[in-house]
Amino acid sequence: MRIATDVDEIMTSYFRERGHQEHLHHQWKICDACAFLFGFSEIHRAKVNGEWWGKCSPHINRRRNLLTGRNGFRNALEVALQLRSMGKGSAEIRRMMLDVHVALSAVLDITDAQLDELLNYDRTFGEGD
Repeated sequence: MRIATDVDEIMTSYFRERGHQEHLHHQWKICDACAFLFGFSEIHRAKVNGEWWGKCSPHINRRRNLLTGRNGFRNALEVALQLRSMGKGSAEIRRMMLDVHVALSAVLDITDAQLDELLNYDRTFGEGD
């Protein structure tokens, strides 16, 4: 079932990126504390920023590809529905998962491809999918 795999990859990318973001925030606190004692903390901060982007860019790029690809709207809709079933509000989805919100907001300016995608969308998957 390809759609479920894509949704799982999107959710996993958010959780991994959040972990890297928390690590970056912790390192920045260390740099701020060391700035009073040493002048070299900004060099360490630049190094940490580069490492963060190296760790997060694959997740961000993969997620953007899944949300803008052929099944982008479907993937965003499935992620939003899964988050709602987990008890997340629409404001939290909008704030924490901006890529999903942007993909869903594209419906306001709906295209023919999105209409075709909705017309052909079958949520009753069989075992072989």
